Amino acid sequence: MLSLIQYNSVASDLQGQFSDEISKTDLILNHSVSVLFEALNLYDSRYDYEMEMVLSRLSDNYVKSGNDIEQINLTGFKEEISPIFPGDVDLYVINSDNIIEKTTYDPDIYLNFNEYPEFSKSLNNIRNNSRFVADQWVDSINTPGYYRKYAYFPTPDHRYILEIGVHSDEFWQARRDVFSYEKLGSSILEINPDLLSISFFNKKLDPISELPSQDHPSINSSLTHYITIEDLNSTLISVFTHKEGQIHDTGSYLIDFQYFTIRRNITPSSSEMSVASVLVYSRDNLNRSLSTYLIIHMSITLFAVILAILFAIYISGHISRPLEQVIEDIEQIARGDYHHGIRKTGGTDIDRLGHSVELMVQKILFDIEMIQRGHEEIAAELVRRKEAEEALIIVNNKLNNLSSITRHDILNQVTCIRGYAFLAENSTDTEESVIHARHIQRISCLIEEMIAFSRDYQTIGISGSSWQNLGHVIHRAISVPFSDRISLDVSGTNILILADPLLQKVFYNLADNSLTHGGPGGERVHISFEKTETCGIIIYEDQGMGISDSDKELIFERGYGTGTGLGLFLIREILAITGMTIKENGLRGSGVRFEIHVPPTQWKEDSNN
Repeated sequence: MLSLIQYNSVASDLQGQFSDEISKTDLILNHSVSVLFEALNLYDSRYDYEMEMVLSRLSDNYVKSGNDIEQINLTGFKEEISPIFPGDVDLYVINSDNIIEKTTYDPDIYLNFNEYPEFSKSLNNIRNNSRFVADQWVDSINTPGYYRKYAYFPTPDHRYILEIGVHSDEFWQARRDVFSYEKLGSSILEINPDLLSISFFNKKLDPISELPSQDHPSINSSLTHYITIEDLNSTLISVFTHKEGQIHDTGSYLIDFQYFTIRRNITPSSSEMSVASVLVYSRDNLNRSLSTYLIIHMSITLFAVILAILFAIYISGHISRPLEQVIEDIEQIARGDYHHGIRKTGGTDIDRLGHSVELMVQKILFDIEMIQRGHEEIAAELVRRKEAEEALIIVNNKLNNLSSITRHDILNQVTCIRGYAFLAENSTDTEESVIHARHIQRISCLIEEMIAFSRDYQTIGISGSSWQNLGHVIHRAISVPFSDRISLDVSGTNILILADPLLQKVFYNLADNSLTHGGPGGERVHISFEKTETCGIIIYEDQGMGISDSDKELIFERGYGTGTGLGLFLIREILAITGMTIKENGLRGSGVRFEIHVPPTQWKEDSNN
């Protein structure tokens, strides 16, 4: 009975570990796909500036023509703007019925977008607004496999949407090489030894177009070994329809369907960019472990049965006190006291039997010790794997954010510099040339700030957290750099904070924002520390104009605002390293009020000051 209970406990633990590993794999996959979506969105913004300039000019031509779309020469305008873009470029005019009424690309003439309800709804929103909207690189509807980058601009009278599409084999190939689902699938396969196959599908139920890699030919190729085409397609349809994953358990294999979509509908085609993954897990390793443990426990049970039979035979012929004594010792051992010895009885045969029992018990103890040691090694390995996975997620986050800044944001600013340089070079008006030069100087300053941000962001978490006196940090961050520009008042800051060495940068950026964006009164700053039952709160306040309710959450997003949009984003990242959070809840017109919530284990009184 004891052996059966132990086996059931071990089997339950192994089943739990198998399920936990699948959950961890799903979590890492979900995070990786989200990062891939964000990276693709940033990468796809490469030609947004040029497209906006072109569509703005086309809108001006529409107005000059008296709002008569038939007077617009799309072919001539296409020839004029083609040198701006690599590859092919085409222009479209979408009417109020969401039908392409005019285009330089004949296969798409009279294409009706009402067949795609969510995309058609996005077009209506664009037409009713007055701003430029860029899309991602998407597959052409009438020419499958011909990927284009699209952008949209409504006419001033809101009757039409002007559209531009750009196709570049070089840019598209580079995009596929950098952001590959095969690479993502290969990395996920290496995480879990029970994972046999991983495949990705789009909403058309087509496998993602990249071919399987040489190192992992199982991607998108061996799926039919585990599930029929009919079951695969019907399940994928259900996943995309209900927008949630499903699990098929075939006994030997567990087939995990996952659904991924862009969290925010940031482009018109976001609703069409959903992806489903199919992961096939094998139970072979689990079944082998269960079989091994079953054999061990069956051997123990068999030994107990044989031992009981032998003693029963012996007792039936030799009823005596020595035998009863041995039976008592064996019963003590059977109750789990494996260190209890067999007492000497003086009978040679009985003592030999007792010695054999002791040897068997020692072997059982050794097996139990080896099993426990194996459990401890598995538990230690799981802890190490979890720590490595968490570190990998953090590093990937930082590298992706840093890469997007240095490769895309700066590239976009360089494109702007080229545009203004072109305008200045072709301008005959000296005053206008000076204006263009000032724009170039302003953009150069933005690039310098982006590079400085990349340096600071790259060092977050590198040196490890340390206890820092809050008052000293504020003094170094504000009193020294802004001594003649900020009137600073602090209270209750003789506190030690466990934070990243870049904590000083948090208060420097807050003070710089007060001077830059606070307006009158922004130079009067008060910083205090409050203690609550659940946490400590660092409060930063100024007497400037404050922040509107609609911007309170957006100001912490990277790129938001009139400057570089990096200062408050960097603040949030620095604080998150040690579990701190920041929010703004001041009143518009009464100044800002930033509250930094510090977990109870991250602050303490400074007894040395």
